[in-house]
Amino acid sequence: MSAEKPKVIFVLGGPGAGKGTQCANIVKAMIESSKNKFLIDGFPRSKDNMEGWERQMGSKVNLRCVFFFDCTDQICVDRCLKRGLAGSGRTDDNEESLRKRLLTYQRETMPIIMHYESLGLVRKIDAAKPEEEVFEEIKVIFKEFDAE
Repeated sequence: MSAEKPKVIFVLGGPGAGKGTQCANIVKAMIESSKNKFLIDGFPRSKDNMEGWERQMGSKVNLRCVFFFDCTDQICVDRCLKRGLAGSGRTDDNEESLRKRLLTYQRETMPIIMHYESLGLVRKIDAAKPEEEVFEEIKVIFKEFDAE
């Protein structure tokens, strides 16, 4: 009898899309629900990351889905600037750095999201909504997984 492969969920989206905020909520819910699930925040960010993951882990885990936190670049910038004003401690929470990070995200991470979308693994989440509504959307997805 072989053990069930760990279930993995990648969490992707632009800087300020709410990945870290929602991952904190998701982890609390996952701890209460069951074991053998792993949430990977902000990975894979590039083709090299994805290919390395596939080589090393592809056959060892069950990639359940990719949460794609989707919102406009302006929302990302506004949230990061607000976070910076609140004392996030991040030196890159300024507009110039954010614009560069967004360009990198569009160039390197969006093709990864599109690849996983072609495999039917992407669950697009409207990250422009308020935090509580986004989490409600995520909980629905987890209930679907638990029912399978």
